[in-house]
Amino acid sequence: MANPTNGTSIQWNVIGLPKSISDGTDSARRVYAADGTLLAVYEGTAGTTGKVYLGPMVYDRNATGTLSLESAGWEGGRILSGTGNDKPIYQITDHLGSVRVIKDGEGTVLQRFDYYPFGSESRVWTAGTNTPQSVLRYRFGGKEIAGKKVSVSTGAPAAAAGSPYLDFGARVYDPRTAAWLAPDPLSEKYYPVSPYAYCAGNPVNLVDPDGQTTRVVRVDDGSYMVVGGGDPFDGDNSIIIGYYDDNQEWIETGYLGKSLTNVSFFNSDYNTWSIGAIIDANDMSGIDFILNHEENLMPLGDYMLSATNGNINDFKVTNGSEGVIRDDFYRGMRIGYNTSVYASARDIGNYVAGYYAAANGFAWERARWAFDTYQGSEEGFSTQAAQYAGFLKGLRSTTTMNMQKNFHKSIPSLVRSGLPLLLHKLNLSK
Repeated sequence: MANPTNGTSIQWNVIGLPKSISDGTDSARRVYAADGTLLAVYEGTAGTTGKVYLGPMVYDRNATGTLSLESAGWEGGRILSGTGNDKPIYQITDHLGSVRVIKDGEGTVLQRFDYYPFGSESRVWTAGTNTPQSVLRYRFGGKEIAGKKVSVSTGAPAAAAGSPYLDFGARVYDPRTAAWLAPDPLSEKYYPVSPYAYCAGNPVNLVDPDGQTTRVVRVDDGSYMVVGGGDPFDGDNSIIIGYYDDNQEWIETGYLGKSLTNVSFFNSDYNTWSIGAIIDANDMSGIDFILNHEENLMPLGDYMLSATNGNINDFKVTNGSEGVIRDDFYRGMRIGYNTSVYASARDIGNYVAGYYAAANGFAWERARWAFDTYQGSEEGFSTQAAQYAGFLKGLRSTTTMNMQKNFHKSIPSLVRSGLPLLLHKLNLSK
């Protein structure tokens, strides 16, 4: 299919996703899993160099097939890999999830974006040529440009390889025509709306991440109640406000924000959404708990004992306070003072556990083994996702020297808590 608006040509696979995007002189070949998950984008129609995707991780693949980590996504942006680049890059988003400002780890503004309502860029400001490609690819709706590259000097999408398009997961979107490049797979449920229309023609108030998100309804006290969600494995962590009509069809009315992980409000123990859980946008107890531990790190053994069986640091039960017993483990709260990112109480405790692992110098594989061993079985994927988010935070905010100091300070507490086997195993990662 040729696009007369920009001269690009697209070839489609059997499930309606673009397998090749070309402008006649350059092209990008896209490889998917059977369920439509993007696995890789290669340069050229038969090229083997490009990007390989594994969850939040993006790898560079060279001509010999060697993979090297390019960047890792987290709730505030991306962490870059490589000499001189192993630091966080912050992507400041608006209420629709669109990237508006890119800052480096020191807070210096590298790039700013303004958008027309349907996603075309009205203005791009750049501080120079030092904004990494791995960050520039993410724009309107927080989604990645579907082509091979963008211009580092201006931040504008390059003409090559169809890069004006945005990859929303289930479909690819062209912001210049305000239309999807494939019909809505649920279009039979919404006859009055064009199957190619973005957000039913209301992009200022609504988002269309990929149709599979956490769903909430507003309750009388101004909080929000979880009423369901989509595919918990789709990688989308948007929280959509709406309601079910008389025919039990979901009607979107707004966008609350993002969850810490795409399964923050999914109970993986029972393989179901935590229906009935209340998200309170004014509850700051979670971020207070996180900051207290980041600023006042306990010896690891002492923390582990105090974080189980309803003890004070078992946040899902105690909310971080003595004498408190709660059973609404999936109650939601903000995870930052000036952000629209939300986490469940269960997330908060697991996030802090992951932070402690990284701050004490664990490799993730060793930490994963330790978590599972301490619990007596493999933990659910909802638990693991929150732990990994905290692990990434601890990794980027703790120097190697401080990791070593923290671990050695923790050795007496680990011995006191009767965990010599765990201590031995952790020592193997040093």
